[in-house]
Amino acid sequence: MLNQFDQKMLECFYCFSAPNDTIMVAITINDKKDTVTFETISRIPLAHKMSVEQFLNTPVDALKAIAKGLYKEIRIVG
Repeated sequence: MLNQFDQKMLECFYCFSAPNDTIMVAITINDKKDTVTFETISRIPLAHKMSVEQFLNTPVDALKAIAKGLYKEIRIVG
């Protein structure tokens, strides 16, 4: 059975890989297992960090909006 973190990761994978609205980010958890990082997969990597508790309690659509926001920042900088 999947734990809560694994379940949330699967939900993000499903949501972020929608064929009509794909978001390419790496989602990682640190060694202490207390911080989750979203990082763009691009020449100019941008990242957003949040606590695991925040990650678990944030709706997947809001997490997708955060990931999309990282890519918008790249366009503004570039």
